[in-house]
Amino acid sequence: MAGVKLDFSADRENVMHTAGNKYETKNEEILGLTSGQDAGNLGTLMRAQLGLTHAEIALSVESGTATKVAKQVTQASQAIKQ
Repeated sequence: MAGVKLDFSADRENVMHTAGNKYETKNEEILGLTSGQDAGNLGTLMRAQLGLTHAEIALSVESGTATKVAKQVTQASQAIKQ
């Protein structure tokens, strides 16, 4: 996320959209991993679970940062209106 601009709402929307796409792609990769010949293998299942956890954390951090910035902008604009 270093170097990502969040100055404009379109930038924040783009970050959240990109994070969602990455999450979806990662989940599709994990689904492919668990539907193969080694799907019942304990190591494969553990790798899939760790992959899901990693994908969820990445989504939370990437979209959460943009969401937090959007909330701060809204709060600032409300303060200016008062």
